[in-house]
Amino acid sequence: MTDKSAMMEKLDARHLLLDGSAAPGTAWCFRSLQELFASGALQDGTPEAPMTVYLAPDVYWLHDPEDGETFRGTEGEFLPYQQKIKCNYLSLIGLSEHPEDVVIAANKWGKVKTVSQIIAIA
Repeated sequence: MTDKSAMMEKLDARHLLLDGSAAPGTAWCFRSLQELFASGALQDGTPEAPMTVYLAPDVYWLHDPEDGETFRGTEGEFLPYQQKIKCNYLSLIGLSEHPEDVVIAANKWGKVKTVSQIIAIA
């Protein structure tokens, strides 16, 4: 993992950190995807200044993993989705040499659990 203290110095309105172990209220840091989305901190980037979210090693759930409700897509959507994000020039960068250490997960497809339900960010 990248040196955390050095990473903290680089954070600003266009460089955010998702870290499940971050102290509450740490500037530009979020402990969950829900906290990040609710904050309104995601803003459109540009080719010259992209919006960047660094992800510390952890499993980040798009929803409550204990919620057993099967998710259904909406009419006209090719695939069901848990969260839609509109953010131009958004980069997600995992802070690990091993992609499997940084995971965005969802389980809204009932009892079937497949590798395709978990997305590793490299």
